[in-house]
Amino acid sequence: GRCSLFSRQHIHTFDGVIYEFPGDCSYMLAGDCQHRSFSILGDFSHGKRKGVTLFLGEFFELLLSVDGTLSQGAESSVFAGEEFGFSIRLDPSHNIQLTLAKQHSNRTCGLCGNYNYLVEHEYTAQEGFLTDDPYDFANSADEPCKRVLPPSQSCNSTGESVKMSRCEAMSSSALYLRCAHLVDVAAFVSVCESDACHCSMGDDCVCQAMLEYARTCASRGITLSNWHVQRQCSPKCPIGMEYSDCTPTCSTSCQNVNIQEVCKEECVDGCNCPAGKVLDGDRCVDVSQCSCTHAGRRYPPASSISQDCNTCVCRHGSWECTNEECPGECLVTGQSHYKTFDNKFFTFSGICQYLLAKDCQSNSFSVIETAQCADDQDAVCTRSITLRFQDLANQTVRLKHGGVVSVDGMDVQMPLINGALRIQTTVFSSVRLRYGDDLYLDWDGRGRVLLRGKVCGLCGNFDGNQNNDLLSSSNQMEVDAADLGNSWKVRPSCADAVPVSSWPSQPELECILTATQNIESCRVLTSTIFRECNSVVDPEPYWDICTHDTCSCPSVGDCACFCNTIAAYAHKCAQKGLVVNWRSNDLWVECEWKYNACGSACPPTCQHPEPLSCPVTCEYLLPGIDFHQQI
Repeated sequence: GRCSLFSRQHIHTFDGVIYEFPGDCSYMLAGDCQHRSFSILGDFSHGKRKGVTLFLGEFFELLLSVDGTLSQGAESSVFAGEEFGFSIRLDPSHNIQLTLAKQHSNRTCGLCGNYNYLVEHEYTAQEGFLTDDPYDFANSADEPCKRVLPPSQSCNSTGESVKMSRCEAMSSSALYLRCAHLVDVAAFVSVCESDACHCSMGDDCVCQAMLEYARTCASRGITLSNWHVQRQCSPKCPIGMEYSDCTPTCSTSCQNVNIQEVCKEECVDGCNCPAGKVLDGDRCVDVSQCSCTHAGRRYPPASSISQDCNTCVCRHGSWECTNEECPGECLVTGQSHYKTFDNKFFTFSGICQYLLAKDCQSNSFSVIETAQCADDQDAVCTRSITLRFQDLANQTVRLKHGGVVSVDGMDVQMPLINGALRIQTTVFSSVRLRYGDDLYLDWDGRGRVLLRGKVCGLCGNFDGNQNNDLLSSSNQMEVDAADLGNSWKVRPSCADAVPVSSWPSQPELECILTATQNIESCRVLTSTIFRECNSVVDPEPYWDICTHDTCSCPSVGDCACFCNTIAAYAHKCAQKGLVVNWRSNDLWVECEWKYNACGSACPPTCQHPEPLSCPVTCEYLLPGIDFHQQI
């Protein structure tokens, strides 16, 4: 069944009755009056259609505005609820079309009638009585609405003689008569003449009635091809688009050009792109000029973005990406919060030297040494990193706070080059260590290790399964992070760390619930600054770390308590191609440096105006440790 609200104030019911009603309220157009599974309301103001409100059951509500964004293809907005057996279509002329499946026949109510195939029952009022007055019928649809009265208007037929003759031609044209055995032509001639008399929309008044006639015929299986050309009624289409009597509602666009889609819906009249063109937003383009989308943002053709360690280029509406094995990343940040190579988060607050990551075959290893934070006896901070390289005669490198580096116990100046080993100073007093192509490490920053599937330690085994990351040195699966950490102690004489109570503790819970100033800075993680990234990288683990550290921070608003975590989250966003310039003077950029979210990690210095070759990357070099692994 099909119901249409068209032209000025006309309603064409499911059973084919056409009447006029200039509503000024929200009225039930159609709905399941037996089981209340759905209701479709028409929103009117002073006789003009404003939109449609859809209710599914008791909880789902959707508003479709006549001024809303148009869907691709048929130059109209379409909502299809196949499960409920209906569809709604709005076009740029504010016409509304409802289609109901046969399952709803004889059980609907509203301005569109009861859909029982009996014209004589069409004006059945809400109270159940029959009337021959469409205004009595329509006004009964909703009691709270003010009663609408028929407008007093007269027609100067002399001034509209040309339009009248165009209307009368509907009853004599061979094209229109093709459908006359299914649709009452005389009824549409009457509507056309009424519109010609009373509206000031020029030729469009006549054309709207003809359009509804053509649509009614199409719904009965007869397409009146090129009716708009014969009657000088070609609808206006956006620049570059063409009008057609039969356009698929699932037309090809840049977003689906590479998808083999079976279009199940029947064609409808509307505007579409010419042959060989596809829709890109609101314009028609060649496939080669299609844009691409990522995280809600549109990118022009030939644009490139980063996705982890791969580069993606926009071609023909889709991203073509390199297929490199991406490095894993072990992160230690804040008050000893860990993220393993396989993305398992846990907190371990031991005070000793612990094996962070080790090549279980060649015994090259990295050690993290922890100690009490200077300003908080209950917190544990990172003090140094020690690395030993078996291939360099067991040479031991220690990275200390403040950017000091020692080799085999002796402090050294940078840059240092020893075969495959390179160490140099980067921004924010950070140190980057590189060992061939296997190991990258940034102290107070980020790094990489080429040891997938062969590593062990607090960073896990990097086998793609985070469920086995809490594997102890004795190859036992631990439940508590304290037991895991104790098993990886380098110095057995250190006291064992004791399990801590579950987070959040009572003081931390009170801190979070009262939204103290301490955690206000953490809200940047879910603010508009990171909105695009939130849909790509889950901020929840970083929020937990941030609130944990800030709620135990002795200095309210101290960037050192939360900036590490925000920087770590921003780094993950950059890996997904979403660079976020989140820093401000309130978030630790109070210096003469020029901050840039992406740039060289090895800037020129007075000592080395032409620094070692260093790739441009998206780095956030702040206190903390970050390892990366790759094949």
